[in-house]
Amino acid sequence: MSRNKTICLIAGAAVGFATAASAQVSRDEGNAQAAEFAAYNTSLASALQAGAGPTVYGFTKFRYVINTRDETVPVGQEDTAVGFMNAQTRIGFKGDVDGFSYKIDGDFDPDGEFELNYAAITHAYDNGWSVTAGQTKAPFLREELIDDTGLLDMSRSIVNTVFTTGYTQGVFGTYETEDWRATGAFTDGARAKNTDFTSGAESDYAATVRFEYKIQGNDWDAFNDFTSFKGSDTAYMAGAAIHYQTGGSTFASGSGATADVDILGLTADFTAEGNGWNAFAAFVTINTDPAVGADTDDFGVVVQGGWFADDAWELFGRYAWTSPDDAALDDFSAITVGVNHYFVDNSHAAVFTADLVFFLDEEATSIVPANTENALLASGEDSQFALRAQLQLVF
Repeated sequence: MSRNKTICLIAGAAVGFATAASAQVSRDEGNAQAAEFAAYNTSLASALQAGAGPTVYGFTKFRYVINTRDETVPVGQEDTAVGFMNAQTRIGFKGDVDGFSYKIDGDFDPDGEFELNYAAITHAYDNGWSVTAGQTKAPFLREELIDDTGLLDMSRSIVNTVFTTGYTQGVFGTYETEDWRATGAFTDGARAKNTDFTSGAESDYAATVRFEYKIQGNDWDAFNDFTSFKGSDTAYMAGAAIHYQTGGSTFASGSGATADVDILGLTADFTAEGNGWNAFAAFVTINTDPAVGADTDDFGVVVQGGWFADDAWELFGRYAWTSPDDAALDDFSAITVGVNHYFVDNSHAAVFTADLVFFLDEEATSIVPANTENALLASGEDSQFALRAQLQLVF
């Protein structure tokens, strides 16, 4: 045998032995990894079996809007706007894992952009206490705390637009009894949604406390929405809340520090529901005290009510008013009248809503921002009208 052939045979044998050895090691490692994954999956399955979920849920709101203004801002634009919009589309997941419940969801806005809303973990105790950590709504305005699918109208009022604390991040504790319940929160402050801990949109710290007393009613579920279907029991509830936040003493990326301003909010509300009728009223005031300049006290009032003409058709009306403390700004108010048709008995699963909104004052000199959710556009004159029609489907 030639020398070259011998070298080739030796090299080939070496490669073969190395490949076999490598394959054996790979099989051993693969078996070990498979066993590890199997153990992990078994543990995860056991945890999931201890609870329930995840459950997929969501809704969509499809809307047609006509808005007309006496004068546009900027001047010279067309004074009528019409068209369809996917006003709101939500998708979410919720469930339980070994005593902990979770809720994670987000919305697609009219432009199709997705934004996270809820991302919260809750543990409920047997003594009436529950603790939540994550991103959820601050327990301030009752109108904001009603779920988007349980509103009386297709959107919240201009008062809620101006004064809501919205979503924030923090730790929340709730204590509930048969007749009263209270929620306290330590958070990043009003409207601190989807913020990093270095965000300038956050306060240094914030605290919110809301108290609700059930004057009459069989259970708390009656107050999960604003509507009261025919056959419902009479129920009354009074609520109040306080919110405080301060800033200016902690780092914020891009601005050096959080906004140096103190904010104090107070609100009180009353809810009444009966056999096919409902009523709600709320008052809110916000004191804003910046480091430079005078502090201001802005006010808002909303009153609304609904009545079922039969089992499926509900008539409703609402008046909302805002009053700024700034002498350069004016009051702004809106009147809404409309009708709901419920396709499913005693349910918000499929609802057609039509309303007419009359904005009585000048948007440009108010504290109410233009907002297509409310069908309010920028205007430098009084009298702005909006006619809307919407189909809501919950799944």
